[in-house]
Amino acid sequence: MQSLKPVYRNTTVNQGSTVSLTCANKTWSEMLYTIWTLDLSTKQCRIDFDSDHGRGQNSCKDGKTLHNKSTGESYLFVPDILNGDEGVYRCESAYKGGSDTIIYTLSVTVPPHVSAALQWQGGRRVAVCLAEGGKPAASIVWKNMGNDSSVPRVNTLHHPDGLYTVKSQLDLVPEGVAADNLTCAIRHPFWDKEQIIIPHEASTASSAGPVLWGWLLITLLAVGVIGILLGLLFFTQRNLIVIRHCWKSNTSNTTIPPEAKSPPTEEVEEVEPYASYVQRVNSIYDSSADLFA
Repeated sequence: MQSLKPVYRNTTVNQGSTVSLTCANKTWSEMLYTIWTLDLSTKQCRIDFDSDHGRGQNSCKDGKTLHNKSTGESYLFVPDILNGDEGVYRCESAYKGGSDTIIYTLSVTVPPHVSAALQWQGGRRVAVCLAEGGKPAASIVWKNMGNDSSVPRVNTLHHPDGLYTVKSQLDLVPEGVAADNLTCAIRHPFWDKEQIIIPHEASTASSAGPVLWGWLLITLLAVGVIGILLGLLFFTQRNLIVIRHCWKSNTSNTTIPPEAKSPPTEEVEEVEPYASYVQRVNSIYDSSADLFA
């Protein structure tokens, strides 16, 4: 059996598309077996078929399957390609009289999510253009800048999954660039044409700058503290009223024991001096003598 050197091919496809990878130009009836070994960015799996026994296995379990063309050639069908499908696809096929090995390096083009806004950073008004989660990295160009004295600051972040985020920032007036007709142009291989975005104010709160955020935070904290103090004062006054009411109720309902009461006041006749007493008796006696005279 004749074995040829491996054939290497590079294939780039857009995310969401479908691709068919051919292993050999032999018909199904000529093939003895076909083995696909996939070393992807997210996993490793295998798809094969044994023509002699009419059976095969598929450990990928994600829609990738073996098919035959109308002319009889075998191919690997990969539907709805995602970023995780990127990797090395190695095919070994044997047929009567020889064998072939072909190795595909599959690259996936992922479109970025784009946005643009006008923001305040450290007291400066800045135009920000973002191309997030794309592959390869996008290209950002500012148009209608007017005065070219301001140079954009571009940062590119490479994520662990192979995607890129590109951020371009442009200082506006008084540095020399007006935002009236400013646009952000983003170029990427996934698109046939560049994407044009007009930056707008991110929000009313953010346009006021960091100073407003600081005052807003202080105000919220002050309102929260005042609310807590008023709540404590309310519950304290309420508890004092309840305690005072209970004290009055207990005082009015308390029975004073008999021995604690003051003894009743007796009227005591005032004792007259002896002389006054004798004079009164003599007067009575004289009055009685006159009656019988």
